[in-house]
Amino acid sequence: MSTSTQPYKQDPIAIIGFACRLPGGNHSPGKLWDFLEQGKVASNNVPKSRFNVDAHYDGSHKPGTMRPPGGMFLDDSVSLECFDAPFFSLSGADATALDPNQRQLLEVVYEGLENAGIPLETIDGRPVACFVASFASDYGDMQNRDPEDFPPNIGIGVGRAIQANRISHFLNIKGPSVTLDTGCSGSLVGLDMAARALQTGQATAAIVASSNLFLNPHHVVDNRGTMGKAHSPSGLCHTFDALADGYIKAEGVGCVIVKRLSDAVRDRDPIRAVVLGTAANSNGRANGISSPSAEAQAAAIRAAYQNAGISDLNDTQYLECHGTGTPAGDPTEIRGVGDTFASTRDPDKPLIIGSVKGNVDHAEPVAGLSALIKTILAIEYGANAHAIVQEADMEHRGHYINSIFPTDEAGVLGNSETAKVDKPHTIVLSANDASSLKSNIQSLINHLGNPRVRLRLPDLAYTISERRTHLWHRAFVTTRTTKIQAIDFTIGKKADEIPKIGFVFTGQGAQWPQMGKQLLEFFPWIRSILDELDAVLLSHGHCPQSRG
Repeated sequence: MSTSTQPYKQDPIAIIGFACRLPGGNHSPGKLWDFLEQGKVASNNVPKSRFNVDAHYDGSHKPGTMRPPGGMFLDDSVSLECFDAPFFSLSGADATALDPNQRQLLEVVYEGLENAGIPLETIDGRPVACFVASFASDYGDMQNRDPEDFPPNIGIGVGRAIQANRISHFLNIKGPSVTLDTGCSGSLVGLDMAARALQTGQATAAIVASSNLFLNPHHVVDNRGTMGKAHSPSGLCHTFDALADGYIKAEGVGCVIVKRLSDAVRDRDPIRAVVLGTAANSNGRANGISSPSAEAQAAAIRAAYQNAGISDLNDTQYLECHGTGTPAGDPTEIRGVGDTFASTRDPDKPLIIGSVKGNVDHAEPVAGLSALIKTILAIEYGANAHAIVQEADMEHRGHYINSIFPTDEAGVLGNSETAKVDKPHTIVLSANDASSLKSNIQSLINHLGNPRVRLRLPDLAYTISERRTHLWHRAFVTTRTTKIQAIDFTIGKKADEIPKIGFVFTGQGAQWPQMGKQLLEFFPWIRSILDELDAVLLSHGHCPQSRG
């Protein structure tokens, strides 16, 4: 028996699609990048649709009150009450019992599949894996306060263990389906599990998703004055900043669709980035079970690079950090990063670090996906987003990222330059109802009107016709340019009256003499068609002439 001495090398995986809903109105990756590029920070005001913040926060920080003044929430354009239950094959009763986290996951995963150009029928019954990171179920806690008014199927509706299975059930995908909870690292641990499932052949593709909704303030109410400094009394996340005083809880939903790189190339999928290596570990017996460890973080980074087959860490230009803005977490993370990169780093080529939490704060299990999506966008746009840091004190300041994504190792396809197109192409849009169809038309027009967007009309027509799920309500436009308006689309309409249907079983030939003659005499429309066809035949010559 021989033992291989070759070091383990992870197969690269391609991120072929992603979607997100984050605070600040960032309900798509494109909106998120615009938001980051402008250096904006999401509002920390609590919308009335969540809870009455005045009943829980007064700024005193007394036991029994909220430590932070609010949170960062999805804005009102994302309605947690509205849900297209029939589209997801759910009854009204089941939808009522469904945790809004599950509703958001279904919608965002569908958006992610559309972003990847994967029609639902192409994965139906296939070994596609699903890994969902979960952290809390505010909806379930709220339902438990009034058990006599439980809706039917509440157990399945609010159970966190069912979140991944809900997606697998709707899509009818047959790969591993796992809901996991590792706290704030959950979604990147899910990505690591997806990479293993792809490498071992358990799955041909994988969905990694997470949702975090802030429906109840009890998570941030300091009942005994022992909450410590995890949550920010200033209401902002001052990542790597001398003002760091904790993080503020945020909502968020995100997903990525991944495949083996070789499969993605074969299937001509849109490769947004390539993940060369992932790693996950534990602190073991650290100073405290919840305390971060610089040593464990450094070990995870080195393991990810080793699994990727990368020996020169100096090739890394940017590192997206966890960066929670806590007095304990930031210095520990910086120490772990420094222990990994500083010894061989050229002083003239500093490692750029950042964290998306300064802009949209900490969505807990979704945090890893938010950071990953930001990093992919930075690669695609070839720029670094504005980090929100006011007064950094790096000598005294700094959970870890389980997966490292060097910006120089990622591959990107797309964004071709605009070219003149003479040949017309047909663009077909579809939706589950008429209202959604109009929204889809307007979304496409807004996208094409964005000066950042550069694409070729043939690519657009192909993607929408061949890489989209075709639904019942449809509209189309035939065009030679991407400059289109809503009025240009033809929308299929139902007839005002139900048409009358007649069945004629004529058999072989006429059933009585001069049957065809009577048909022409009683139905002028039929005669006009025959006359038109007769004229076409006569125009070709050498044809027998008919006699009326």
